[in-house]
Amino acid sequence: MNYEKIKIQKIFAFVFIFIFFTFYFVFFGFNLEVSAEIKIEDACKKACVGQLEECYNKCMRGDAAWARNLQRDIQQKQPSQASTNISCDQQYPWCNDKPSDIADLIRKFYNYALAAVGVAALGAIIFGGIKYTVSAGNPSGQADAISWITGAVWGLVLLLGANLLLRTINPKLTSLELGKLKEVKVSEPEKSIMPADRAPLGLSGTKWPLSTPSSGTYSDAQARSKLASGVSINHPNDCTYIGQQNCTSLDGISESIIQNTNDLQKAAKVPIVITGGTEYWLHSEGTKHVPGGTAIDYRYDEKNGPAILKAVQKSEKISSYQCENKGIKVYNCVGIIDHIHVEYK
Repeated sequence: MNYEKIKIQKIFAFVFIFIFFTFYFVFFGFNLEVSAEIKIEDACKKACVGQLEECYNKCMRGDAAWARNLQRDIQQKQPSQASTNISCDQQYPWCNDKPSDIADLIRKFYNYALAAVGVAALGAIIFGGIKYTVSAGNPSGQADAISWITGAVWGLVLLLGANLLLRTINPKLTSLELGKLKEVKVSEPEKSIMPADRAPLGLSGTKWPLSTPSSGTYSDAQARSKLASGVSINHPNDCTYIGQQNCTSLDGISESIIQNTNDLQKAAKVPIVITGGTEYWLHSEGTKHVPGGTAIDYRYDEKNGPAILKAVQKSEKISSYQCENKGIKVYNCVGIIDHIHVEYK
């Protein structure tokens, strides 16, 4: 009986040692490194840092006195025999792979803990198997062995199941990698559509208009003269400089917008007042209220607004429109409205 116990103890000790060294070699590695000889090439590279390539060539050839002295010193410092380097940096991952931040530290701890749990479960299964074998004729001993094996198997199932679930949701959850924010490059808006209060220095206060009307557009005076008798502008005079408040400009407005506005007034059969033209600095960034643009604003009031809105909705020349109050969109045109923003095709 004593012989059997000794035999069992030897088997268990062998299994334990096998598991321990397997765990060590797999997860920690065995990295004994023989120290290399000091190389003249490396010494010359260090001696000639920041110098021309000729410095390195002279050093290697020993053309200069300092180069010969350097080579002699290197020869004297050569080790007599190879020495074994078993420093921490060579053997253990937590030394040569230091965590860069708290997230990296948690990730490394998680990986090692996961490996340790797996090895522990394997050891428990082997222990349970051995105990079950040697407990022949002992029901309580075999039941205890089965409980060891069952518990270890369930532990592995839970471990692998949780890992699989996390990988299914997002593979990065198992590596605890934090996503890096992408660099957002903000490009400068074009000056032609930049409101003056956010425009580069030197543009605000510049004389308006910036240029003469291009083909297919009107100057402010030309546009005003082309308006039908039922169409007017809320401000009688053109803007004279960029950034000016309380003005409405038609400089550079498309000829088709003027014609479409006259047609819209005929369809609505009520007076139309233009409240927004090409004075882009009085509108939001990215506005189409620019010379050659497609946008124009019409006043909305209780008397004439509903008829103008109805005509806008029926017009096939309009690509989009929205009701606004002090520059804020009024959804479904239900609520307080001060103008209708229209964009023509």
